[in-house]
Amino acid sequence: STQSTWGFIVRGMSQHRDRSRSRSPHQSILTAWRQEQIAMRDRMISHDEPWQLPMHDDEYGRDGFLRLVGGVDITFNKSNDGSYVASYCVLSYPKLELVYENHSTGVCDLPYIPGFLAFREAPLLLPLIQQQQRELPHVTPQIILVDGNGILHPAGFGFACHLGVLADIPTIGVGKKLHVIDGVTHDYVATLRPQLESGSARCIPLVGTSGKIWGALCRATLDSVVPIFVSTGHRVSLERAVQIVCQCCIYRVPEPIRQADKRSRNAIYQNGGSKQPQQQQKSPKRATQRSPRTVTSTPPTSSSTTSTTTTTPLPPLPTQVASVNPVVDSPVLVISPGGLQRNVPETPACSKVVVFGSNAIATIGPSVLRFGDVV
Repeated sequence: STQSTWGFIVRGMSQHRDRSRSRSPHQSILTAWRQEQIAMRDRMISHDEPWQLPMHDDEYGRDGFLRLVGGVDITFNKSNDGSYVASYCVLSYPKLELVYENHSTGVCDLPYIPGFLAFREAPLLLPLIQQQQRELPHVTPQIILVDGNGILHPAGFGFACHLGVLADIPTIGVGKKLHVIDGVTHDYVATLRPQLESGSARCIPLVGTSGKIWGALCRATLDSVVPIFVSTGHRVSLERAVQIVCQCCIYRVPEPIRQADKRSRNAIYQNGGSKQPQQQQKSPKRATQRSPRTVTSTPPTSSSTTSTTTTTPLPPLPTQVASVNPVVDSPVLVISPGGLQRNVPETPACSKVVVFGSNAIATIGPSVLRFGDVV
């Protein structure tokens, strides 16, 4: 249960503070945390919710379609005193306008331990989500983008999975750094990056030596040089996760996470922290300029702030039609939103690939193949 998990996290933090200096640092709590990750992993769901992604303007805002997307992020003061600002934002989809913001401050003396980020940061973010659900349930997001990995994690259960299970809400992991697992190494990723940089693909599945697809390597925008790692968190498929992340990217970092990061950084700086507030970024080449909208959000509690933000709505990706080159060396077809990673089997039935926005579909005879399918 959530209550027992909370008690476990609190006990772990207490053990960290009280542990003997003569023992190996963190060893006892790391063993317990690994067991907790395995137990919580059994509660993780990797299929989609019943709502749909809107494909036409007249579907935006209708019941049964994605309307609200959340983002979370935490900024720690670089002075190493443990002070932090945890931020939670909700944006409209697909216009990406701020509709809710809340943040909290405090001190956390638990250090960052690779592979166990959730045990440090989930207890700081979960109260913000629960407060919004209690006080303004009508702005509860249908999915939350998390600044951290999902199943692309040594335990197959990263920060995004952990937060999703605790909050019982769909989540997507958006990582900036790679967790090496099952043959998905830095060298392996380096072999995939030329396809992103050349524009032949926007997202490429990360396939382990076991054949399992752990996530996707994605190029957020045409201006993005460094890719991001997208993986499922909770109650969402990888295909749907990639579609949502790509549609939420105005810059390299998806807008819900970027807005949360922007506010947490600004709050740290205003409270005398060492981090500079986030500067306004230049608009990416692929985003068509529209009249900016100013949105004022007034969260419901004294711990929240009234903020004004200017955002530029994200236009849909252009429709493309790409022909298939049948001359390849291996019979593997991998489809990714926004492009095609080629190795197409030599067959007259493999006729074309049609890309609609962030959806990629290939037709081979009567079969329809989607993201991640292998033939």
